Amino acid sequence: IDLYDQIVCGDSDGQALGLVEKEHDDQNGDRVVLGASAEGHDEAPRQRKKPRPCKHARQRYARLAARFESTIANDPESFDVGQVDLPKFVRTDPKLTRKLTERLMRYRAAELQKPTQA
Repeated sequence: IDLYDQIVCGDSDGQALGLVEKEHDDQNGDRVVLGASAEGHDEAPRQRKKPRPCKHARQRYARLAARFESTIANDPESFDVGQVDLPKFVRTDPKLTRKLTERLMRYRAAELQKPTQA
């Protein structure tokens, strides 16, 4: 016996959401069924978002950014974003390169704005 056969999905109130067929008359007077959809949902198909990178790739990027940020925090004046040796996974992805470069430039600017401790 499969325990999941009789589970019914519901909304936040616990009410079951059934499938509803939308019908209307077309220009010729014929009955048209638009198909089944859950109640309360829009008829337009949703566009899928681009899937995010896997967890390992996100963690690797976060570790890299944290390492560069700690280097910037130690000496923000001598850090040059253009002279940073980026790993291959960043160099081969122009979007990721731009994202990291902009992040490091913002972080460096914020560090330079901080009052110096003497």
